[in-house]
Amino acid sequence: MIRRFPRPAFALLTLASLAATFAMPHGNRPLDLRAFAGLDGVGGIAPGAAVPNFRLTDQRGVTRELFYESTAKAIVLVFTSGNHPRAAQTASALRALRTRFAASEVTIWQIDPSAGADRARLAAEQVLFNNDTPILLDDAQLVATELGATRQLEAFVISAPPFATLAYRGPLDDADPTSLAAPTENFVADAVAAILATRAPTKPRVDLSAAAPLLCGCRR
Repeated sequence: MIRRFPRPAFALLTLASLAATFAMPHGNRPLDLRAFAGLDGVGGIAPGAAVPNFRLTDQRGVTRELFYESTAKAIVLVFTSGNHPRAAQTASALRALRTRFAASEVTIWQIDPSAGADRARLAAEQVLFNNDTPILLDDAQLVATELGATRQLEAFVISAPPFATLAYRGPLDDADPTSLAAPTENFVADAVAAILATRAPTKPRVDLSAAAPLLCGCRR
């Protein structure tokens, strides 16, 4: 059940949440109030909204911070949790993205919001599926909650910081999440290509299939 608060109380709670969740280590970088414009209170942020900074550690213990990726033109976030049914297909899709787009222009991260995710197991799974994409551990589910991610393989394509803006939100591609079928349309790749061409994606938001598996332990 979603608790609803009066608008003044909700605003105060949102401000406190943002300050704690996206605390910035850079003293000269204030909280970006543009982020409030894209909050819908239920489903996270919408395309066109500013994306607040966040900092998480990956499966190798390396700290990753959104605003440190200022040399990239686009950042791709793909939410997954351990043992998801399309792990091999996801690894293949992410390899294709890295092959198509230069690492200097596009940063690609997976985010696992599972409580108590095991770094060693995640690292082993990445080796098994030949996937060297960093997996950022969001075990407190702060980033997942802020963005509104609740299902496997929901992707967010963000334009380059320091004015990070959400350009696309939706599934990685149009593959049936309940099968091993290959996709016929690659939404994330198309959105990234549009950003690199300084165009807006033609499909900034695509609804996830109701059959898409839920992320492990994610607040709903």
